[in-house]
Amino acid sequence: MVHRSNSSPKTLIAAIVAATFGVSAGATFAQTTTNNGQEEGSPSHSSIVSRMKSNHETKKQLNELNKQVKQQDKQERQANAELSRSREKLAQSTRDLKDAQSKEGHVASAEHHTTKSERQARQHATEPHSEGNAQGTPPADNGTPR
Repeated sequence: MVHRSNSSPKTLIAAIVAATFGVSAGATFAQTTTNNGQEEGSPSHSSIVSRMKSNHETKKQLNELNKQVKQQDKQERQANAELSRSREKLAQSTRDLKDAQSKEGHVASAEHHTTKSERQARQHATEPHSEGNAQGTPPADNGTPR
């Protein structure tokens, strides 16, 4: 004897919906209608299909939102990488500028020292020699006021 189920198409659809959305099959079977009689509070076939469509649309919207979030995340990572590269270039340029300023300062200092030495040498060469000895020491004080 072959056992045949009395499952209606509505009961089968309810089982498929239950399997798809993780609802317990017992609860779904309890909500299905028998033959043409519609029990109060139980969902109709059209309401189940409507919920399935709604869930499908919700999943599509979530997928679209996920794609948008991933795209924005990718763009942010690219912008952050570019910002990091720009900061590094700026830091290197700042170091180069400070090095150049330091070198210019050393050159200016050396030039100043050279001109000062040259000026002092010219002044020394043009000054009349005093009564001192050859080494340039001042003459001894002989007690007479000057």
